[in-house]
Amino acid sequence: DLRKGELRSDALGDDVAITSIVPTSDGLTNIISTLDGRLHILERSTGDSIQTFGGGHTAGRYSLQCAVSADDEYIVCGSEDGAAVVYDFASGKVRQMLRGHVRPTCSVACHPGRGGSDVAAASVVISGSYDGQGVVWTNGDSHLIELE
Repeated sequence: DLRKGELRSDALGDDVAITSIVPTSDGLTNIISTLDGRLHILERSTGDSIQTFGGGHTAGRYSLQCAVSADDEYIVCGSEDGAAVVYDFASGKVRQMLRGHVRPTCSVACHPGRGGSDVAAASVVISGSYDGQGVVWTNGDSHLIELE
């Protein structure tokens, strides 16, 4: 807390490299992605680990972003195999694999969609890759964008 001059840190383990930290929209938890391919859900007020999962995306060499859907139901994470992987927030299970890149997907973002039962309807997902392409995923469709 800068106002009080206090420093607080949360340890995820020895030699764990953090690649992305994203707060949920309610501000109660942080989603942290690490270079070892795990996603950690931490309570913001205490730093306590609520859940750790992964296995759906490939990690280890690149810094990969994660994002939280507008309704806080899904976590989207980039993957070194070129996919954007959608995890269920509550269970940690893979819900969807968005494949549209040929190089690692390093950047992802979510924006509110029109609503619906799947992540493509509930959120617009945008992924960016080291292949120089951006893909906008909406309602199950993908739209390729040339990044300059």
